[in-house]
Amino acid sequence: MGSGYYIFAFFIFILVCVLIFVYSRLVLAHKGNKNDQIGSEREKSLFKLYQNIEEMMDTFENYVTESMARFDEEKKEISGMLDEVKKLSETAEKNLNRTPAPIEKTEHDTVKEETTVTEHKKRRKRSSEDTKIQKALQLYRQGAQLEDIAKELQMSFGEIQTIISVRSK
Repeated sequence: MGSGYYIFAFFIFILVCVLIFVYSRLVLAHKGNKNDQIGSEREKSLFKLYQNIEEMMDTFENYVTESMARFDEEKKEISGMLDEVKKLSETAEKNLNRTPAPIEKTEHDTVKEETTVTEHKKRRKRSSEDTKIQKALQLYRQGAQLEDIAKELQMSFGEIQTIISVRSK
């Protein structure tokens, strides 16, 4: 919502206040002195109401202005960050497109790679076994029968018995 919306709302509010004021004057002109006192009290109340609303409108306008200023600052900050990200992505893309110079492997490097691959396979197998053990214990705690656990995990009945007896103590 732009500031034009708030100006229009304020204009409508002023018109309503003027109509109320004029109407109260017309009604008071036809009534006696007692009504003049009541009318002046109403007029004072309306005037206070008008002042309060005017003050609220000013406060709201200030809030909107401050919010817009903060929004603009954050927008500039985000734009700067986006520019940085674009530069970084372009740099990364350039680095990816570059072909690295071939590196000659020595016999030591080849042996080291084979050892690393073997160790990785062993770790993965051990991790898979640990996961099966955890699953077996979980199923046992949930009340599953040992035969059912063995079938589900594709392990022997003896393995499941051993796992439960060793780990559940």
